[in-house]
Amino acid sequence: MCSCGKAKVTGKCNWNKDSINSLLTHSKENKGEVRKLRSRVKGIKKALWDGACSKLNHQYTFEQIANKWKNIQRENKVNFYFFNKKFDQNYIHLIN
Repeated sequence: MCSCGKAKVTGKCNWNKDSINSLLTHSKENKGEVRKLRSRVKGIKKALWDGACSKLNHQYTFEQIANKWKNIQRENKVNFYFFNKKFDQNYIHLIN
């Protein structure tokens, strides 16, 4: 649960487009903190995802927001990889 204690949702949840857009907007507004997520700086995750919890009107828990962010990153990397692979297959004849 976020530190505010207001998020009531537990377990698996469904995200709508507005919620995803709000999470992405919050992440974009806090680019510096998002970049620090991999650096293991103490307190960054808590502050970042508590802010997202507030922006999302406390619909999701801290853990759900963090998991959604990880899923968004994973999906984009996979899609980007497949896009490049498909591009290479379709345009390899132009290089040779």
